[in-house]
Amino acid sequence: MIDDWSKLLDRPEICLEAAVLRATIEGRRVLITGAGGSIGRALTRTASNWLPDRLVCLDSHEASLVHLQQQIRDYAGSVDVHYVLGDVRDQRKLEQIFRRFRIDVVFHLAAYKQVPLAEDNIDQVIGVNLVGTLNVLEAAVEHASAVLVYPSTDKAVHPPSIYGMTKRVAERMLLAVGRERTDPAVRVIRLVNVFGTQGSVIELFAQQIAAGQPLTITDLRMDRYWITMNEAVQLLLGAACQTEHPGIYMLDVGKPVLMTETARRVYALLCPGRGDPQFRLIGSRSGERIHEELSYPSETVVATRSPGLLRLAQPIMARTAESWLGDLCRLRQIYYQYGSEQLRTWLVERAVEEPPNGVQAPAAPGVDA
Repeated sequence: MIDDWSKLLDRPEICLEAAVLRATIEGRRVLITGAGGSIGRALTRTASNWLPDRLVCLDSHEASLVHLQQQIRDYAGSVDVHYVLGDVRDQRKLEQIFRRFRIDVVFHLAAYKQVPLAEDNIDQVIGVNLVGTLNVLEAAVEHASAVLVYPSTDKAVHPPSIYGMTKRVAERMLLAVGRERTDPAVRVIRLVNVFGTQGSVIELFAQQIAAGQPLTITDLRMDRYWITMNEAVQLLLGAACQTEHPGIYMLDVGKPVLMTETARRVYALLCPGRGDPQFRLIGSRSGERIHEELSYPSETVVATRSPGLLRLAQPIMARTAESWLGDLCRLRQIYYQYGSEQLRTWLVERAVEEPPNGVQAPAAPGVDA
């Protein structure tokens, strides 16, 4: 497999100031949900090197947590690391974790992310991506955590997919909360595609190359924004240590790259000197789109003190944190009782962009919509 993902970039890899990022972790009690995932593992490795007072790794997948434990053993040294098997949908488990470990900093990475799979499993995706996020937020508020970092996605901008919609609704709820309170300080980030994640198209390309197969491309026009795993971890840590006004944080990722060009770069790294790969067009899958967007027209890009780290300043929207939290609490009470179509209606209505504060907005629909 590829040992240096930065070779796939068409720009220099972004490196934020390590000393500033380290201060987010050192001496603090840190919780990482979804710690067994690709980004979770990378963040855990970095955090374990930076001497947290305590590092709590939560995941619902047993094998992933065991694999993480085996990996981190070589990194953690004397750091107090706890591996907790649990689901963010379980309020009681989260209460136990926050009470026992007195969490300072939360990186809430747990989410279902596969776009086509989410289209057919809306109840599970809403349960983890929305109800789970509400549970984590409430626990962080109840136990006075200092910071909550939430990774969203460029797929949350004008989202056509169930996955993107859940992330957009979570963004809107957390941004509303972040405007009205500082305990915890809510930091939302907008990730783009990350090289090296499990189940990614890069992993698929590598498998196809190893098998001598053509590389499958959904559409010759399709392009994506990319960052390395190292950049993703830096973005999480960089957002956590920001003191600017609430907003969405992202990296200056440059221009989107055609998927055919990305595939050629992967092929060149794994098969140097063999020319161009063969492609096979398969068409877009459910929930996919040809081009991604980084921001909404209403979001203003603001530079931060850290070169390469940007903040998307948000307009003040009409809907309050109390309104969002009440809506999500009602969803949590009854989401298992609804069929997929009812849940889809609820989600689509709440993912739609609202007008800025002062402009008449339609009444927020109830859970029984």
